[in-house]
Amino acid sequence: MKHKKLFICLGVLLVLFIIAVIGIKKLVYPDSSISKYGDRLDGINDPNIKISKETETEIENMFLNDENVTDFSYSLTGKIIKVFITVKEDTKIDTAKELSDIILRNLTDDQKNFYDISYSVECNCENELYPIMGSKHRTSDVFSWTIKNIEKGEENAE
Repeated sequence: MKHKKLFICLGVLLVLFIIAVIGIKKLVYPDSSISKYGDRLDGINDPNIKISKETETEIENMFLNDENVTDFSYSLTGKIIKVFITVKEDTKIDTAKELSDIILRNLTDDQKNFYDISYSVECNCENELYPIMGSKHRTSDVFSWTIKNIEKGEENAE
C-alpha cells in the first residue's frame, strides 16, 4: 500500500514537472510561426499601400536635385519610412524643414495614413542648430520637429 501511494505521488509530480517544462519552453521559445511584428503590418502588401520602386526613385531624385541637399538616404522598415538628408552649410532650418514636403507630395493619402515617417536633417558644418529631427505619425497631417535650442543647450519640440 505504501508503494502504491509513493508511485501515485511520483506520477503526479512527474505530470506536474512535464507541464511546468512545457510552460517554460513556451515562455522562453515563443511560436516562431507568428510574425515578430504581430498584426501591426496587416495591409502592408495592399497595392494601394505598398510604396513602389518608382515612387522611391522619384523621392530620391527630388531630394538630390534640390540645391540645398548634398546627400540622401531612405529606408522602409515595417510601417516606418526613414529619410536622412544632409544639407549645405548655408541652408536655413526652415528650408530644411520644408524639404519634408517632398515626401508628402509623392505619397498617396492611403500611404500617408498607413506609414509613420521619420525625417532627419544633418549638416556637415559648424551650425549648432543641426541636426534636426521630424516625425509624422500616420494619424497626423504634419511633421513634429525637434530642434536644438542654442541658448539653453537643450532640445525643443515643436
